[in-house]
Amino acid sequence: MGKLVYLMSAMVVMMSCGKDNAMTSPEQPMEAPVASTPDPEAIALVALYDATGGEHWRDRSNWGSGRPIGEWYGVTVNSENRVVGLNLAYNNLAGEIPEALGQLTALRELDLSHNRLSGNIPEAIGELENLSTIFVDSNKAMTGPLPPALLGLTLKAFWTYDTQLCVPEGEAFGEWRNAIANGYGMIGCGDERSLLVAFYEHTGGPGWKRSDNWLSTAPVGDWFGIETDETGAVVRIALDDNNLRGSLPPQIGRFMHLQVLRLKLNRLGGTIPKELARLEKLRTIEFGGNALSGPIPPELGSLSRLEDLALYENQLTGPIPAELGQLGKLEWLSVSRNGLVGSIPSELGDLMSLRLLFLYGNDLSGPIPPELGGLENLTALELHDNRLSGEIPSELGQLRKVERFILSDNELEGSIPPELGGMTNVRTLWLDSNRLSGPIPPSLASLDNLAVLWLYNNRLSGPIPPELGEMESLTRLSLSANNLSGVVPQELGRLSDLTVFLVRDNAALAGPLPESFLQLDLLVLWLSGTEVCIPTGTDFTSWMDQIEDLQGGLRCGAVSRTVRSVSAARSVGTARSVSEDLDAEERRLRWNPDY
Repeated sequence: MGKLVYLMSAMVVMMSCGKDNAMTSPEQPMEAPVASTPDPEAIALVALYDATGGEHWRDRSNWGSGRPIGEWYGVTVNSENRVVGLNLAYNNLAGEIPEALGQLTALRELDLSHNRLSGNIPEAIGELENLSTIFVDSNKAMTGPLPPALLGLTLKAFWTYDTQLCVPEGEAFGEWRNAIANGYGMIGCGDERSLLVAFYEHTGGPGWKRSDNWLSTAPVGDWFGIETDETGAVVRIALDDNNLRGSLPPQIGRFMHLQVLRLKLNRLGGTIPKELARLEKLRTIEFGGNALSGPIPPELGSLSRLEDLALYENQLTGPIPAELGQLGKLEWLSVSRNGLVGSIPSELGDLMSLRLLFLYGNDLSGPIPPELGGLENLTALELHDNRLSGEIPSELGQLRKVERFILSDNELEGSIPPELGGMTNVRTLWLDSNRLSGPIPPSLASLDNLAVLWLYNNRLSGPIPPELGEMESLTRLSLSANNLSGVVPQELGRLSDLTVFLVRDNAALAGPLPESFLQLDLLVLWLSGTEVCIPTGTDFTSWMDQIEDLQGGLRCGAVSRTVRSVSAARSVGTARSVSEDLDAEERRLRWNPDY
């Protein structure tokens, strides 16, 4: 676009001498033409075009065409062909406003709103004494305190809404701002009350469930959901479940003392402002349960004091930024139930303070980083419902403090690492719905605190380890839909707290249930799709009557493969293959606290 200046200068030369040259005979020598001074206003407009990516504007009709500037898109001129109006709103301008606009000395109205401009308003704009209207609103990257030169302007309208521009403190700027009849979004650089007003406007404040004292003259610390420190600075914004709508304004990055920002369970949309990275004192960000979209800003990795980052149940996309691995004080990271893709960054293994890691319910792929095994303070690791592949890293067995270990519903392969027996505090272990193969490691028996073990829907083979009978805390056990063989070990009868035992669809599993099972108060027993039978006799008949949900299980020695139901509500002994209804029920049983 720089060539536009050259072409315009050449055009002026040709216009100034064209008539005389036409009268000159070809035989006469031509004198070199003398160029007239180029129109400074045209040059100023071309500078704007060059500085703001004019080639990518939505409409650039006649710009640089040789047509009079009054015919250029968005330009209004007076009878003297002086520019008095410039309206390029919604035109995809990107870049900084050039100082050259100070040459438009007759300009009265300037509208550059709803573009992608950055930087500040140039000082030269303050020299336009005829200027009465400025609209630069909705240019999110425009930033900084307004230049003092603007104090020389008598403005009727000035909109800076949805920018990061601010009005400097001081009496002069205060009087100037108050004199503008139509001012919108003019936030003071050190005025947190104004920042809160902008937040209220951006997030549908009139429709909030509660907005006690908002927009009143009461101290902002008395506004609902706001907490201030002894100096009056805002340190906490907590507006969970308050019907906030709209988007988060970039000005939120100006609450320099903010420590806690909790906005979960609202209806916020738009993107997460990267300006949050400026809030060096921030300890908590909770945005879960909204409709936020776009990527997770990698800039958040600079928040060195951040302890909680909860972005679950939104519409976020893109990868998990590796920069989050720099959050050395982070204890809770939840980005579950979004649309995140890519691999799990190995840098998350650097989060030595992390206690809770929830990445489930996305579209993450690739292997589980073995570096996660170094998270010595981790108490919950939930990676389920993704597309993770490869083997389960043996290093995860080093997670001595983990209580919830959930890798189900992925594409994991290989064997279950025996090292998982080192997770001595684990209470919930879900590895179901993967492609795991090989035997069940007897080392799992060392998990003394394990209450729920879910291994169904894999390709596990071999016998059920009798060592599992040593897991005294076990209440729910699912080994369904595998390739297990042999008999049900009598040692499992020692599991005095066991209420759910599922081994359906293991065709090579056979033999009678051991008598030790009479000691168990089972509520759910699934034997369908196996050759396991229930011994005859009144003891087992009475025992079966107490079971609320019994699937399969012919009586040993029965001629028929079908046994009459032990209660009117169910039938027993009807073999059922892996099906959607049983899968759904099996998933429900993982969670059901009644069992």
